[in-house]
Amino acid sequence: MKTDDFKDKMQRYICANFRAYVLGFESEESIKGIRSEDDVAWSQPPNPQSANYDNEVTDLERRVARSKQLHKCEMRWCLVPDKHSYYRCKRRAPFPLSPDDVVESTGYWNPKRLYAYVNGWVPALTINVRCNNDGKLLTSSKDTKNVAYYVTNYAAKKQGKTYNLSAILAKGYAYHQKRPSTYIDDLRDQQ
Repeated sequence: MKTDDFKDKMQRYICANFRAYVLGFESEESIKGIRSEDDVAWSQPPNPQSANYDNEVTDLERRVARSKQLHKCEMRWCLVPDKHSYYRCKRRAPFPLSPDDVVESTGYWNPKRLYAYVNGWVPALTINVRCNNDGKLLTSSKDTKNVAYYVTNYAAKKQGKTYNLSAILAKGYAYHQKRPSTYIDDLRDQQ
């Protein structure tokens, strides 16, 4: 990260693989000028053999980003009280603005972002999967540790009561199945 040559390579890599800006994402007003399409997730990807393929990919990326990557802070969704009872976004919005893709010798990086409420995205996922996504470039051991912890914690969720609901229903059904009665038929219909 100390040499300009390596930082330039990193900057090109970030520009190609992580985005928080496309043409039209200059401000809240310019973004509102792009129609939001909830059904864009079910659209077909552009045909690679099309004469206008590059333009179609750029347009699809803009449409998906407009529909799926905008962040809106809402109570009980992402706004949580801090230790002083002030509400803050647990997703850390507004996100830092940057007129260009940035790479610093400390490992800090940021994609170009002109509007503070746009989640970053990975262009290849945006175009092919057409859903909300995010990417993380791991430039330090601390970032790697934090992402590994998050992914592991997410995959191995605590078995709270909402996660065990189907197991509880199955146990209840098994209990009543061992004790035959007309109640079982009603129970089966209800479940």
